[in-house]
Amino acid sequence: MEEKKRRMNIILGIILQIYFLFPWMNITGERKNFIMYVIAVLRNHSCADTYNTTFLDGVADALPLDIHTLAKTFTVCVMLYVVLEVIETIRLICNIKGWEIKFLSIIELIGLFAMLSVVAEIGLNSSWSSAGTIQVFPMYLLGYLAVFPIWTGIRLLMHKSMEEWEESGEQILKTQENDKHYKQERKRRLYFPGKYSKLYYHVLWENFKYHWRDFSFLFVSVLLSAAFLFIGFGMREAFSGSYGYDNELLGLGLTEIMKDCLIVIVLISLFLITVVMVFYRKKRMADDGIFRTLGMRSNAVFWSWIGELLAGFAVALVTAFVIGRAILFGIYAAVIQHFPKIDMKSEVSWKVYLITAIVIAVICLFAFGISGDIHAGERSADARNAAVKSEKIPGIYRKAGALISGLLGVIVLYLYTQRRFSESIFLLCGFFLCLYVFLYNIGAMILRKKETSMDQYLRTIPEEHMIRHRYQTTVKYLTLMIVIHVCVMSFFSVKVVSNRIADKTDTLYPYDYVWLANSNDTGIIEKLKQECKAEVTSIPMVRATTIDNTERLEGPFDLVWQQGQNIGISESSYRKLKKAVGEKPKKHLNLDKNGKKIYVVYQQDQGTKAKPIDHYQLMIHPNLHIGQPLFGFDTMEHQTYYPVRTITGSETSSLIGAFKQGKYENLIVFADAYFDKIKDYWKTTDMSTGEKIKTSDAVLEENIHEWPTKLVLANVPEKYQKKADQLTIDFAKQHAYDESFDSLVKSTYTKTEAAKKRQMERILECVMNGFVLIILSVISMLLLHMKVQMELPDMRKRYQFMNRLGMNRRERICIEKKEISRFVTIPSVIAVIVTVLYSGIVFGLRDYHLNDVKNYVINAGVLWIIYFILQWLNLKWLEDTIVKKIEKGADL
Repeated sequence: MEEKKRRMNIILGIILQIYFLFPWMNITGERKNFIMYVIAVLRNHSCADTYNTTFLDGVADALPLDIHTLAKTFTVCVMLYVVLEVIETIRLICNIKGWEIKFLSIIELIGLFAMLSVVAEIGLNSSWSSAGTIQVFPMYLLGYLAVFPIWTGIRLLMHKSMEEWEESGEQILKTQENDKHYKQERKRRLYFPGKYSKLYYHVLWENFKYHWRDFSFLFVSVLLSAAFLFIGFGMREAFSGSYGYDNELLGLGLTEIMKDCLIVIVLISLFLITVVMVFYRKKRMADDGIFRTLGMRSNAVFWSWIGELLAGFAVALVTAFVIGRAILFGIYAAVIQHFPKIDMKSEVSWKVYLITAIVIAVICLFAFGISGDIHAGERSADARNAAVKSEKIPGIYRKAGALISGLLGVIVLYLYTQRRFSESIFLLCGFFLCLYVFLYNIGAMILRKKETSMDQYLRTIPEEHMIRHRYQTTVKYLTLMIVIHVCVMSFFSVKVVSNRIADKTDTLYPYDYVWLANSNDTGIIEKLKQECKAEVTSIPMVRATTIDNTERLEGPFDLVWQQGQNIGISESSYRKLKKAVGEKPKKHLNLDKNGKKIYVVYQQDQGTKAKPIDHYQLMIHPNLHIGQPLFGFDTMEHQTYYPVRTITGSETSSLIGAFKQGKYENLIVFADAYFDKIKDYWKTTDMSTGEKIKTSDAVLEENIHEWPTKLVLANVPEKYQKKADQLTIDFAKQHAYDESFDSLVKSTYTKTEAAKKRQMERILECVMNGFVLIILSVISMLLLHMKVQMELPDMRKRYQFMNRLGMNRRERICIEKKEISRFVTIPSVIAVIVTVLYSGIVFGLRDYHLNDVKNYVINAGVLWIIYFILQWLNLKWLEDTIVKKIEKGADL
């Protein structure tokens, strides 16, 4: 073993020498290694000059960069590597000679820790230049330096592995030999040369028929999941032809709608199939034990069950394809009939079938694995203790838990009322978590209070026995039912109902054409007036850009490429636009001449969730820059270029057209005095860095660019719109630079195309979220069924005991029904309260008027009534079924 270790050390030492001596640095045109770099530093008598010429190609001389500290730190690191190279050389010689000097390892470890500290220091100080044009510390340096510590770690692991192998190798070999003999003997004894008789398959079939109701739950869950996924992918493909040559996305956009809905459907499907799979495994557990007792091999039992699942999966998938194809055809017929201008494909390609099959197969595999882990965990528990052990009820900390969770829930609700967190699924999950902890502790307080009165305790113990015995499980089921009810009644229904009550798409766009022009477009605007008989209104504007328009949380000093481009106008222009669309403007906007206070007009309809104009660090007040997006500014000083503004007021309206549904092209209103001062900022603002430059130094299209300065609003007679479309295309070509910042932000917008696409998005969002509502409704009913079915054996024994104690039939039935109905009534009451709060918050954020609220309540009320009728019917059917089964056993 020592000889093998010595050989391994020699090989690893040679590899390290190659690493140290490899000429990976380019010093004045020659390839050099660590030692040569140290020599170059000594010759130049300057760490900074050597670093500059080696890694920055001398660019640092022309930029205001201070690289002395970085260069010195890197030089210390290189010198440390040279010392380590000498140590490794001595170690290699010792290994070749067969000597062992133990203190070398200690020196190496000390050097390694020192080197890691230096490398970490360099990594923390690595950055770009202030102009963002050159990387001061190229990342490949850190990567090359990190090779040595990684290699050292690998060597230490190999040494440790060899030592452990030496200690336990013989034992491992002996164990492997015993396992080999055991497997051979087991295979010999269990050898089965023949085939199973027909009776074997008849028993399996009869057992399957006995459990067909339990299997139907699993079949339906796979069927629904596959059908909705198929419809989702099919609709995405069917509508994809309506998105033009540039695949432009409006509002939520086809991709975003599909992404959100399909993610939700996948997660819900995974949850549904996993829960049903766990339920089905538990129901089959007893049969598997009987089969093994009768002598059936474990493999035979397992593969018979797998065959049963695969057959059910295949039938469910084919049935889902048939049902999904029929639903898609119905949707196609309805869309073509009501919206003939929308381009929708009627065929479904093989790709939709394939991707649906793959996704649902992956979901089922995950569900199978998760349910298997849960099943194995339950089997490993001591069954005797599990049968008698009750679940713990919170003790002395229940009041503190209720208070803290209640306060946190209020805080989450408060955050939910802010536009920056509008309709956040993460905050909603946080609220559900607070609600669970609150119910967990409040329920314990109620139960403990009843224990103080013996009369009340004894009177309620028959109907509350299972709550006390399975308290944690009861609270979990109640919370889960509340979550499902709230999601159905508010989070997903609002996506359907809000699009149903939204204004007609034609009213969202008061102008046929909107151009963002500048002084160079006078000729083409005159052409539009003369050749197309257009009624043109011109409004002075500036680009008003926010620092971050992505909903993901960026780093505090990261450069965000997707910035929020909006339209800045004066207060007088705002009043002119309001008058043009027949709306009454607000009297006082409370703006100031310094531009620190702004008024925002969010251009979106009722069907779109509220969005902030700036997502940067989830701040309340936006960082707003006058001009187009900057990509070369100093992010460490971002407030210099994107100063913080205060929103004094806002409204939701479509004054020029809700072309981007509040994500872009909102109207930012400034005071007239401030607007007059900033309208020509483009002449003295660097187009890349945002720095102020002198008029004499400004060169057009080199360091300055004239951004859109005129908002051209045109209405064109229908017979001239083809000519206007061509002029719009020509206009867009002239403004290719303005459109280069973000593919979603254009220099021209057209009413016809925007209205058609918005119609399509509404249809898609209603249909997809409608499917989510259906599958959630099914889950809520299946969960109740599965819970009652799992507890049915215990319920039978418990009520048989009550019957023998003398409890009359009427009282027993009343308690039996209450034991089931509490999982519908309690969650429903709490869900209604949460829904009212949630809906009120959404109404405020989306700026709904009284008429919008009335329409919403009427339309949503129909959904809620249907949903609760289904819940009530399911409850009554389940109550009648369970009462019959329990009372039949109680009379025995």
